[in-house]
Amino acid sequence: MIKVYILFIALLFSSNNSVAQYQFIKNEGTLLYFEKIYTLDSVSSTYVDETVYNGLIKVPYLTDISRTGNVLNAKFKDANIDYRKYGGKWGNTATYLNHPFFADVSIFIKENKYKVVVSNMRFETNTSLFGTIRCNEMFIRQGELSKNKFIVASGIYIEKYLHDCFNFKLANPNW
Repeated sequence: MIKVYILFIALLFSSNNSVAQYQFIKNEGTLLYFEKIYTLDSVSSTYVDETVYNGLIKVPYLTDISRTGNVLNAKFKDANIDYRKYGGKWGNTATYLNHPFFADVSIFIKENKYKVVVSNMRFETNTSLFGTIRCNEMFIRQGELSKNKFIVASGIYIEKYLHDCFNFKLANPNW
């Protein structure tokens, strides 16, 4: 019986000290950003550029698309993150995910790959009580990513949403 209590206490402490499990959300000090490098095998940078641009104009809620050299810039405006698609439920998911999502997007294009960086992420709630909820302030505590389970879960939903938005497929030229 004592072994069961010791095991229970060990599990309790180990779960509180777990590190936030994000694949593509990162932080540098108080800056939070999404960064993912996508690869397109055996294609030139011109074809990667064409594929990315054609995919980018189809992403919902993405506006102000501009190009500077090999960098494409855009902005998310009034995006709706469908957390239900990724396993979230209305009653047990952070309420700010029900509000419009805004962010700045930069895409860097190189041979066979492109890197997507999404920064300045925020939710605008249209209420005076909450106003603008900045992801930097929500997700980062004392210079580290928060380990709160609701914040981690909402971060995973945001991460999956952004990953899906920018996962462009090559068009099959034989069809």
